[in-house]
Amino acid sequence: MIKAKVDHLQYVSNAIDEQNKVKKKIQKQLIKILLPIVVSIILTYRQDEDLQGLKGYLTAGKREFVRRGNSEVFKRIFTK
Repeated sequence: MIKAKVDHLQYVSNAIDEQNKVKKKIQKQLIKILLPIVVSIILTYRQDEDLQGLKGYLTAGKREFVRRGNSEVFKRIFTK
């Protein structure tokens, strides 16, 4: 009886560990994909003095999406 409970708890613990590994893997993939995009949006914002505030960041983001619209990165993001 006790062994069965211990086995079940070990199974649950292993399942939780596996879920955490998958979650971390997905987070790392998202960072690898999104970090260059965020950096380019920030650089676009800083290079154009007409852009100000949140609307400026949105405009810079739109420009980057237009510029990168056909790139492989965006194809990977939206096909997964």
